[in-house]
Amino acid sequence: MPAETSTPRSIPDQQAKQPRSLFGRRVHLLGILGSGMQNLATLLLDAGVEICGSDASGSEPSSLPLAIKVHPGHAAEHLSLDVDCLIYSAAIDADNPERVAARRGQIEQISYPAALGRLSRNRATTAVAGTHGKSTTAALLSHLLQAAGRDPTYCFGATYADGSPGGRWGGGEATVMEACEFRRNFLQLTPRSAIVTNVDQDHLDCYADESATLAAFRQFLGQILADGVPILQLAAADKIGLTGRQETFAVEGDPQ
Repeated sequence: MPAETSTPRSIPDQQAKQPRSLFGRRVHLLGILGSGMQNLATLLLDAGVEICGSDASGSEPSSLPLAIKVHPGHAAEHLSLDVDCLIYSAAIDADNPERVAARRGQIEQISYPAALGRLSRNRATTAVAGTHGKSTTAALLSHLLQAAGRDPTYCFGATYADGSPGGRWGGGEATVMEACEFRRNFLQLTPRSAIVTNVDQDHLDCYADESATLAAFRQFLGQILADGVPILQLAAADKIGLTGRQETFAVEGDPQ
């Protein structure tokens, strides 16, 4: 599969930011019914990318636009060889028949976290991280940006209470993405700023102890662009021990 090329840590010209420039004209999403994958599919469709996909669950894609064709189950024949890129859920193994077919057809493959990373490097992105509350905080921030007329792009792993998707392509610079620490996936992101809601010991299959978790968060925050700023919940800031410029916040009832 073609290797991903490195991207400068800067906000490039308008054309380079467009998903069709980043992923191609037609994209296949493998594991498309996952919450984050559904929202990425909606975002890409908003931006004019043709989307198709498949999912092992075989259930009806209740929150996906009708324009997206979803195949139940995984099979090589579900992958059209005229797609430009295959984006796969982090839960999909390399021996999945559609991934095998993509390799044979020399179709680029990237994971869902890598796709968010590619978008984040080409947008003025705020990444929302934390052991708990990532989706809720990303949704609130995205809603506020929309209400302020900023026309944001956003992608997070949930839907709004009214059923609206958690993925959208907007015309403004403002972008919000959920940044998940599982398997250190948030290290794929290169945000302009980042919010950390809290840090607790979690994902014990990925992190041996709390020090490993905190080291990953420090590395993530170190990837913020030079003109950006980390915004950390006060107790999380104390645990992480970040040096340099940062903003902190606390919510009533937070541990001190």
